Amino acid sequence: MKNNVNNHKKAIIFFCILGIIIISCDEEKEHVFIFDEKIFKSEWENWNNHGIENYSFTFISGKKSIIDLFNSRSLSVPPLKPFIEEWKIIVKNGIMDSFEYTYYALLYEENNFIGFYSQDSSYIKPPLFSTISDMYQYTSISVDNLRQWKVDMNVDIKYALDFNYITFFNVYRLLYDTDGNGITTYAVSDFIILE
Repeated sequence: MKNNVNNHKKAIIFFCILGIIIISCDEEKEHVFIFDEKIFKSEWENWNNHGIENYSFTFISGKKSIIDLFNSRSLSVPPLKPFIEEWKIIVKNGIMDSFEYTYYALLYEENNFIGFYSQDSSYIKPPLFSTISDMYQYTSISVDNLRQWKVDMNVDIKYALDFNYITFFNVYRLLYDTDGNGITTYAVSDFIILE
């Protein structure tokens, strides 16, 4: 009986030590964080150098797969989290002048996805950012925060070739979000310079 107690104690001690070793090894692991900071800073500077103060743009937020579906107006299989949010923003003298908010949900007929519809909502959600400059600032802060997570991440950003504003922002965890659907996805379209 005494041997069984000693063996149990040894087993518990062994697994405790093994757990400490595994946790220690995991803490020392280098995490992969994919983000091209040099290009990001260059594009931000180029955007500022254009000096554009009066413009409008459309900003949508949701899962990457739903944004792709919405942009293509494809009637393929709908993704999880079946909605997107859209803001149409007008900027005057470098400050948001006004915005329109729309919440889109998936439309089904007999359990088949047939398109999107604008869901009437008395709740109007303000945009995460009000100008393209705010978007750069918000993205910079978000990237700094994501680095602290100590999780393997990819930050995928695309830019407009003509005026250097962000057209697409997608963050996803490597090995987890294998479809690239991501945690956060934003897209900007319909950018127009106003007089």
